[in-house]
Amino acid sequence: MSFKSTLTKLSVLLLSCFFLLIAILVTIQLITGPGVNYSFQQILFIAAIYICSFSAIGATCSLFQIAKIATEEPFPTAKFARLINHIKLALFVIFIAFLGFLPLCYTNAKDSGAPGILLIGTALDIIPLGLIGLVQLFSDIIINNDKSNH
Repeated sequence: MSFKSTLTKLSVLLLSCFFLLIAILVTIQLITGPGVNYSFQQILFIAAIYICSFSAIGATCSLFQIAKIATEEPFPTAKFARLINHIKLALFVIFIAFLGFLPLCYTNAKDSGAPGILLIGTALDIIPLGLIGLVQLFSDIIINNDKSNH
């Protein structure tokens, strides 16, 4: 096994562990924090964090598969397109799950009198949509480049 392959596998594993660690730490903070009342917003927030984490792990696994097939000759465009669709689906699920953050952002903005919290939550929600467009752009460039080479 080559060094690059081992390094790629290790980075995917560490990235996946990072996503789960963040989810667990935020859950512990919300459960043990002061004034815990287990409101609908907090439960939705925790569910959204775990949905985002597992979707991000799925996207990193697809990225790992893309890294494995990148060196194959001829380039398998059908498999590449399927993996890109998995990544776009994972990013769309993350976008939908990020909508679960907004009720807690709204409640915190209303209680603290800081409307910027809601704006930050909305801005974070739009990031996956931009990433979907970027992934689509790069996949079109790679597939068209591969078609022009053959």
